[in-house]
Formats: sequence, structure tokens, C-alpha cells
Amino acid sequence: MQPESSNACVDFPRSNNPDPEASQRGCPITASEIEIITDGDRRRRWTAAEKLRIVEETLDDRASISVVARRNGVAPNLLYRWRRLMLEGGSVAVSEDDDVISNKVVRQLEDRVRELERQLGRKTLEAETVLGLIGGWIEDYNDNHPHSGLKMRSPREFIAAQTATA
Repeated sequence: MQPESSNACVDFPRSNNPDPEASQRGCPITASEIEIITDGDRRRRWTAAEKLRIVEETLDDRASISVVARRNGVAPNLLYRWRRLMLEGGSVAVSEDDDVISNKVVRQLEDRVRELERQLGRKTLEAETVLGLIGGWIEDYNDNHPHSGLKMRSPREFIAAQTATA
């Protein structure tokens, strides 16, 4: 049944009354205090600014989270989640609705990345050094190392002898 005026009384059961102070005014709750969501969407989308404003209300020691939740039309468990996310990770976590990683874990991961980068740099330097030396090692082997399969001559001497006889 539709109320005739915007300030008509709507009788809610006492346990579900979103405004307990309304009963002191002689009316459990007025129709103007009711928000009707008609878009058919089951979930309400909260902006980051709205989430932060509502969570900030709960940070006041005098405000009960349940009362703040009722006043803003938010489920208390959702408000507890937003508050936990904000206290753990700030406004970014609340706006993204992501899990929060502690600063300690972030620092450990950054240290691990720096260590791996350092090791990679060292291995790259070692590889470049070895590649630079390979040419010299090949030259040294071909000039100075006799081999029994080459009749105790170095590979270079063996090749020179083969080309001279051919």
C-alpha cells in the first residue's frame, strides 16, 4: 500500500527498524526515510568515495558499525570488510576490493627481486667474459696443443702439413 504523503508513517517491526530514534518521534519510520531500489539489480555499486566516507564514519569511537551500516543501507558484514581492508591497506584496497599484502611482505619481495637482478647481472658478466675468452682458447689450442691422433702435432700444424702435401 502506497503512503498518501511523503511523511506518512510506515510501521516496521521493532527489530527491523532502520531508525530506532524514529519511534521517539511518534512514528516508527516515515516513508521519506525509505530508499526504494527499482533498477532490478541485486547488487548496489559503491564508489570508492562512498566506501571511504562510510568507513570513516565507523572510525569514530562513538559510532557503532551496525548503526552506521543501517544508516547508509550497507550490510554490516560488508562494512566490516571495507573497514578491515582500509585499516590494512588504505583507500586503494577499499576502492579495488582486493586483498591486502603487508608492507613487510612487499619489502621482502622487493629485496628478493633486487637479489635476483644482482645475480642475473653477475651471471651475464660471467657469460660475456667466457665468450670473450673462447676465441683465445681456440687459438691457443690450435697453436700449442699437440694431439696423439694428429701425430703429436697441433691442429694448425697438422692442417698445414696436409695442405702442403696435397
